[in-house]
Amino acid sequence: MIVYQYKLKCSKVQKTLLDEAIRTCQFLRNLALRYWIDHKGEKFNKYTLTKLTTEESLKANHKFALKLNSKAREQAVLRATNAILRFFKKQGKFPKFKKDVRSFTLTQSGWKLNNEFNHLTLTDKLGIGKMKLVGKRNLHFYTKEQIKQITVIKRADGYYVLFCIDIERKEDVGYTGKEIAVDLGLEYMYTDSEGVHKENPRFFKKSEVTLKRLQKDVSRKKKGSSNRRKAKIKLQRKHLKVQRQREDFVVKTARQLYLSNDTVFLEDLSVTKMIQKNKFKSIRKSISTICWGKFKDWLKRYSEIFNKKLILVNPRNTSQLCSCCGLMVAKNLNVRVHSCSSCGFEAHRDHNAALNILKIGQGMPESATLKGCEKPKESPTSDLKLISSSQVCSVI
Repeated sequence: MIVYQYKLKCSKVQKTLLDEAIRTCQFLRNLALRYWIDHKGEKFNKYTLTKLTTEESLKANHKFALKLNSKAREQAVLRATNAILRFFKKQGKFPKFKKDVRSFTLTQSGWKLNNEFNHLTLTDKLGIGKMKLVGKRNLHFYTKEQIKQITVIKRADGYYVLFCIDIERKEDVGYTGKEIAVDLGLEYMYTDSEGVHKENPRFFKKSEVTLKRLQKDVSRKKKGSSNRRKAKIKLQRKHLKVQRQREDFVVKTARQLYLSNDTVFLEDLSVTKMIQKNKFKSIRKSISTICWGKFKDWLKRYSEIFNKKLILVNPRNTSQLCSCCGLMVAKNLNVRVHSCSSCGFEAHRDHNAALNILKIGQGMPESATLKGCEKPKESPTSDLKLISSSQVCSVI
C-alpha cells in the first residue's frame, strides 16, 4: 500500500464547501459517539453505528448531512466505532467528542479523475466540483480500482488530498552483506556500531524562540477577531514547517541506513513510557521532539520495501555493560565516556551501547527463523544470523 499526496488548488467558494464537509463529518462522528453513550446497555458491534448514516435516519432531524456523500458519512461514523473498539481492547482512553476534525475520507465512490489525471472532482450534493491537483507523483500508472480511498485534509497552508493505492512497493537495491547496530540518543540522533555519530538536527529547539513569539501574538489578540485568526495561521504554519523538517530528516536517514546495510539492529525503546516516567522536563521534551518512534516506523517500512531485516534488541544494560569484557560498569546519564577498569577499554558511551546491541543480535541461534524476510541471495559471502521473536531480541 502506497500513498500519494497532492495539494488542491481551489477557489474561496470551494474552500468554504470543503470546510462544510469536514464539519459535517465531525458532527456525524460526535453523533455516533453520543448514541453509543446513551445506549450502553445495548449490544454493540462494528456496524451498529453505520445505521445512523442512512437517509431514513438523517432525513428527520439532520437533513443537512445528506448533502455529504454516503461513503464519507460511513467513514466518519467508522472513526467513532474504531475509537470505541480501541477502548474496549484497552488500546486507548475513553473516546472524546472532537471539536477540531480536519479531514474526511471517501472510498471508491463520490469522486472522479479526469483523463489527464490532474484534476479531481467531488461528486456530492455539496457542489464542491472540480479542483486541480498540484504534485510531482503520476497517477497514470494506476487504475481507479487500485485507488482504494482518498482523504481530503485541511492543513495550515491549504488543502491536500491523499490517494491510498493498493500496490506492493518493492525496490531492488542489492545486498552489501553488512550488519550494523544503532543506539538512539539525545546528544546524537544515533551512534552506530562503527562509531559514526549522526548529528541531532534539533529542528524544534532552533525554532522555539520564533514559536514562543508567535504564540504570544496569538494570546494577545482578541478572541474571535480576524487578527487572532491570522496570527493563529502563522503559528500553525511554523509548527507545520518543523514537523515536515523532522519527517524529511527521519525518512532520509532511515533509507540511507538500508542502502548501506542488509541488517539493522535497533534497541527496542518504549518512547511513551520513557516520556511518562522521566522526572526531568527537559529530557521529556527532548525525547518528544527527536522522533524516535517515527524513525523506528520508517526503518520497518524500508526493511519491507528493500526486503532486508530490522531486528529489535532488548536495551536493558546495553549502556552499562562493557562491550569488550562484559563487566558491568555503572554510570550516570551525564557520564558520556565508557571506561572499563578491568580491560581498559574506552569508548563513547553510545558507541559502547551500539557494540553491545550488535553482539546481542548476532549471538542468537542461527537456526531460528525471521518472519517476513528472506536471506539475501545476491551476496553468497553473507553470513547474516537469523533470530526468533521468542528470544531476547524481537523482530519486526
